[in-house]
Amino acid sequence: MRRLTVLISMLVVCQGLATPLSLSGTLGPDGAEEDGNPEVLSSLTLLHEDASADCQVGDGASYRGTVSVTASGKTCQRWDSQEPHEHSRTLANYPSAGLEQNYCRNPDSWTEVWCYTTDPDTRWERCDVRDCADWLARDQAWAVGSSGAAYSFGGLTFDAGKVLDGDTSTYWNPYGLERYYNNWYIVLDLRVPYSLFRVGIANYGDDIHDIKAFTLQRSESGDPYSWENVTSADDIVAGTDEWQERGGFAATARHWRLLISQTHKGWQPWLLELGLYGFRVLADAPPGYAVFRNNCIRHRNQLGTERDSSVQRCAVSCDLLLACRSFDFNFHHLTCSLSTDTRDSAAQAYENCPARFQQQTDYYEKQDHPQTKDVPAPTYYNPLDHESTFSTPNGHTLDEGVGVSALQLESRRSQYANLGNFAGTCFGSTLNCPRGFTLAFWFKRPAGDNHPQYYINSGGHDFTRTRGFTLTKTVADLDNDLYNVAVNGRLCRHEAKVYLLADQWTHVAITWLEERGLEIFVDGRVQLVAVLGSEIPPLENDPYTDVFLGSANTQPGEHTGEAVFDELKFWDWVLSDGQIQLAMIPGSDLRPQSMRFATVCRLEVRNVPDP
Repeated sequence: MRRLTVLISMLVVCQGLATPLSLSGTLGPDGAEEDGNPEVLSSLTLLHEDASADCQVGDGASYRGTVSVTASGKTCQRWDSQEPHEHSRTLANYPSAGLEQNYCRNPDSWTEVWCYTTDPDTRWERCDVRDCADWLARDQAWAVGSSGAAYSFGGLTFDAGKVLDGDTSTYWNPYGLERYYNNWYIVLDLRVPYSLFRVGIANYGDDIHDIKAFTLQRSESGDPYSWENVTSADDIVAGTDEWQERGGFAATARHWRLLISQTHKGWQPWLLELGLYGFRVLADAPPGYAVFRNNCIRHRNQLGTERDSSVQRCAVSCDLLLACRSFDFNFHHLTCSLSTDTRDSAAQAYENCPARFQQQTDYYEKQDHPQTKDVPAPTYYNPLDHESTFSTPNGHTLDEGVGVSALQLESRRSQYANLGNFAGTCFGSTLNCPRGFTLAFWFKRPAGDNHPQYYINSGGHDFTRTRGFTLTKTVADLDNDLYNVAVNGRLCRHEAKVYLLADQWTHVAITWLEERGLEIFVDGRVQLVAVLGSEIPPLENDPYTDVFLGSANTQPGEHTGEAVFDELKFWDWVLSDGQIQLAMIPGSDLRPQSMRFATVCRLEVRNVPDP
């Protein structure tokens, strides 16, 4: 198997900048005119306070680290001192150059950072600060276009993505073009802008298909592209698969093209690997957010995932949700996951962000804090993470939850949980709910739950015998993801069909007031709702006031529901939308869009648009 002689899949973790770099060299600090423009800076723009804190990009004009010794070990002279060397590189003359204390800087567009020294015999020296740029961690999905048809053989397709897979036993073979075509190309979409300084390739090494000349191009826009040349090489060696690099350029773009203008024998190129050396261009964090580069929480408490998005759009979505505290942004796939978690509430997840996610993810966290003091304490709260808070006659399992742990019930074992008897309370019977109620809980159900079952119940199996609420899977909905929510009041029964996805945590919040009907929050997404307000016979006393999970309280152990439950909360009045959202912190998947149905004993069917 062919092997490259250099590592080309290293992660670029340094902070980047937003403008093309200029690497044009000048004379040393004392070789230039000292009375020149005091604001001469490179084209680098610092975009985040920790950018270039421990490395320099380009000529180092943006470097704001704390290295204060030269490459030979001499201590740097303070910039505000004129001893032992007088100079004009002062904060007054270069106010944007970061001339603090005696830290190495490049205020005047020299080739790298430097400082005056405290040695009277050595006026200045360069500083040894590492380069932020590195060989980019690559993604086969970057290859979005290429010339010719991908050659296939033995079940393997030799497409353009093979040059980015790190596997030197595979290669790109653009098949079907004539000899001396001399216009072979690969189009790359890096998903976000990168500043590049070097490019490397590995030929196949057979003399016949080896590249001799290529041009690296960039485009300011996506398809349709507007290509401009960045750098060219016409001296690539044939007969070897050794790594060959070319540099001496600096450019920034998201869209790039490798244009191969010549192979050594005129046949289509066989290219093993392509590498790009540079760093990711970073933008400011959105207002009100702090950004933590190359890190993640891999949110457990997702409020949803957005695809084909941007940091700015993700921040807008998070701002619309009072419960949203943060989001991970995957800059390779342009997706973000919104969450109620923070680095404090999910400290272990933050500290253990897997390396493969660090390579392509930034973590953003809101800097303001919600006013949870405005949310009244629930009348009843059960974290469902300890056996002392429920009884399970047929056993149960404690699984990982959105909080500490969660209650898992298995239908095949006829498992259900009794939360207790709540006679005389609104939680136990809606006969005691003159102000209505708010019920909220976390819920995760498996795919394929294709039999009638109860999930949460205080309203029994026969609504004429008891009063309360229930969430069920009915016979009519065994082949879909609709679930039935029903509340039996004094005079009316209200029902709604809600859509719940399988195999993921979903937050369900229900408010009810007999004169108004149901108000349902289900991750902010309800596709179809049918509300039925029907008159029911009066009931003076409610004999069934236990609250069950996984079964009806009038028929314990029958039609048991398989699901995981967590963070159950109940208020004996109707919360406002904002209070419901804030009450879900830190355990929430809530989206702030409610479905209101002010029905009193009448039938309505409403289509609710997908938000």
